[in-house]
Amino acid sequence: RRELALGLSRLKPWKGDPLTFLLVITVTLVTGSLAAMAAAGNSPTATDIIFSGMAFHSALAACSLIALRLFDRSTEDLFSKAIPGAKSGLLAVLRTAPLIAGAAFLSTCLLGPINSEALNQLAAVKGVPLMLAITTATIIGPISEELFCRGVIQRWIAARATTTTAAWISCVIFAVMHFDASSVLPLMVVGFSASVLAIKTGGLVAPIVFHMFFNATQLLFTFVA
Repeated sequence: RRELALGLSRLKPWKGDPLTFLLVITVTLVTGSLAAMAAAGNSPTATDIIFSGMAFHSALAACSLIALRLFDRSTEDLFSKAIPGAKSGLLAVLRTAPLIAGAAFLSTCLLGPINSEALNQLAAVKGVPLMLAITTATIIGPISEELFCRGVIQRWIAARATTTTAAWISCVIFAVMHFDASSVLPLMVVGFSASVLAIKTGGLVAPIVFHMFFNATQLLFTFVA
């Protein structure tokens, strides 16, 4: 409880109005989607999908950073104390691994096997596209999604509701935006863990590092399999 109180004292939620918030969310998602569609083209191949994913996450990160700079004006706090935040993120990976595995097993029992078509396509790609895919999955993706879900959404809701409500809403949005019903349960565990890390540390370094290692582990298992 003391750690949570300390994290909340460092958290400086923005004060924008609801209309502004909805506008930011809409512009962010529309910009990211348009960038992804433009990169994919009419008949997307595996390489096109990789480039579209990179375009979407780049647009998501850019719009989120602009929103935070325009309306929050405390982005320096989000990335302060990088080393302690990175340690917290790494420890969280170890602590939540059994819970994420359990959620994945439960999801498989209830909804069937987790959709791995995109990962199978990724495993077939080689060369520069493969390096771009790995970069997007382990670096650009985690940074953009944490900026959007924990940096924009969670901080705005936390200024108007309870911290628990903000954490749950941001983790649900995080899970849904992946458009894979079979992965919702494990993704919600990942999202909620990242939300708790953002609250406890008062920044985004810990959830970003946690997210990076989760994605990297998932990719590693895919290529080994």
